[in-house]
Amino acid sequence: MTNGCPACGSDLQGSPIPEEHRLAGLYGENPPTHYSRKVGIEYPGVYDGVLIWSCPDCGAKWPRFTYGSLCRVALKKIEGES
Repeated sequence: MTNGCPACGSDLQGSPIPEEHRLAGLYGENPPTHYSRKVGIEYPGVYDGVLIWSCPDCGAKWPRFTYGSLCRVALKKIEGES
């Protein structure tokens, strides 16, 4: 996974996650070091979770999944919004 927007190249790495939160086990066994600036878009009734990511700077959208049927569904949703 890259930290940049595929459209504008903006850095999508957010601020550091406080060490006490990371050490408390709130983020699993291998916790990330920073928050993410990506905006997750859900489509209730289509997929239970984030299906599409969006850039907070330019508004570009791209599929969360890069292959398979969920990727195809996400691309159709993105095309339908254009």
